[in-house]
Amino acid sequence: MAIQRTVGCSDRKMLVINRCLSVILGKKKLQPGLASALTSRNKTLKDLFTVSEVSFITKVKNGKKEVEKEVVKTVV
Repeated sequence: MAIQRTVGCSDRKMLVINRCLSVILGKKKLQPGLASALTSRNKTLKDLFTVSEVSFITKVKNGKKEVEKEVVKTVV
C-alpha cells in the first residue's frame, strides 16, 4: 500500500507492478493477498459514495431517420 501511495497509481496498475516485482524478487518477498487487500480497502469506502442511475433521451441516426433512444447510465 505504501508503494501505491508513493507512486500514485490505481489498483490495477498496482497489481501489474506486483506481478512484475514478483518475477524479479520472488513471490515471498511481496505482500501476500494484495488483490484481496485492495478489494477490502475499497469496500470500506462504500459508505462515502452513492450509486444511482440516470436516464436521458438521445437522438440516433438510423439511416435517413432520426430516432430518439433512452439511455440509462450508472453514476457514482
